[in-house]
This record gives sequence, C-alpha cells and structure tokens, in this order.
Amino acid sequence: CQLQLGNYLAEYGYGPSGWNGSIGPYVLSQMERFGFVPKTNEAKYGCGGYTSYPINDYDPQNGISIEEYHRMAQQIPDGIGWSPVLDVNDAFEDGPASDVLEQVKAILNKKDRLTFGVLLFDFDKGLAGALGSHKATYDTWVLTPETLNDLRNNPEFGGHAMVITGYDDNAVAKDNKGRTYRGLLTLRNSWGKGVGHQGNFYMSYDYFKTLVMEIQRIRVERD
Repeated sequence: CQLQLGNYLAEYGYGPSGWNGSIGPYVLSQMERFGFVPKTNEAKYGCGGYTSYPINDYDPQNGISIEEYHRMAQQIPDGIGWSPVLDVNDAFEDGPASDVLEQVKAILNKKDRLTFGVLLFDFDKGLAGALGSHKATYDTWVLTPETLNDLRNNPEFGGHAMVITGYDDNAVAKDNKGRTYRGLLTLRNSWGKGVGHQGNFYMSYDYFKTLVMEIQRIRVERD
C-alpha cells in the first residue's frame, strides 16, 4: 500500500514511487504525512488491486489515491519517530564509516532500531552477493578477497534497504573457503522467511563501513 500510494504521488508530484528504489527519509516522511495501512486492511481491501506484496510481478503502474489510502490508514502512534544518522549525500565523503558503526551500536544498546540503505554487488554470487554463512548458508554479506577485487575493478551496484536489529562483536561468519569474518550486524530483510536465517541476514562490519549509504534511527519513547 505504501508503494501504491508512492505511485500516485509520483504521478502528481516529483518524488520517487519507491517501486524502482527510494531512500529512507523519503519513505519515512511519507509514513509521517499519510500514515500506514495495516496488513489486515491491505489483505481485506487491497491497494491498487494488490492485497499483498507482488513478489514476482512487474512493478505496478497503477496506484491508490490519497483519499482511498486515508480510509484504510492509521496514524503512526505518538512516541514513535525517526531521525537521520547518516545522510546519503555524506556517505562516501570521508572513507569507511567507522564512527557511524559506533553510533549504530550505541543506538542499538538503547533498544532502538535503524533502517539503512546499502550497496550490494556481485549479485550472481552466493545469495544476492551474500557469500558468508553465519546461521544459514549465504546469510551474511562479507568482503572476501575476491569481492574486494570486483569492488575495485568491476563494480555493478544495486541499492537495498533493511532494518538493523542488533550486533555481536564476537559473531563469526565463514565464506566457502573457510575464511572467517568476526563482528556482525543482525538485519531484518524483506525477502520472506524462506531465505537467509528465517528472513534474517547478517553483515560484517567491514562490509557495512565500506558500502553503507544512509541510516535512520527509529525512536520509540519508553516509560
């Protein structure tokens, strides 16, 4: 429903629909302005002809008007908001984002989560470029010597957004040659429970610091 509203807004405005990519601040701001549609309403009423995310279809060309969306939507509850941690325009100005990783850890220690955008590449290897295994085969993005060479010489990138839910400095992933990568972020992906570790993925700190594009903190007020 969020993407179908994006289609409508893209037709009558100038922002991206989201179907062909977007950035976190735009998506989160759209939720702030127009609310969100619970999955129960999406399944019952549909949004532009869809009652669930069309995983295997082409990107829809239709949309849902603001009026239709509003009838099914709910306001984000009081006490929940977001703030930027890393702006997409600043991501690659100062090299690897070591300081940003420490900020992410501090935010996770306060029990908040983060959305982030990251560059993926070598899509034909492993699972969308994930070549490490932590709890399941190819559930971890790591920078192997081979992928580092590809990164330097023949990069073909695609952006992807996920949610950071945790970290472990001692967690280890292994690639298919037995090399180990210590220190992992835990991620919630949108590809379903049938891939990764029941829908969760992991990312080595080096991969994150090298290829993170943007980060937002999801703030929740607690008593």
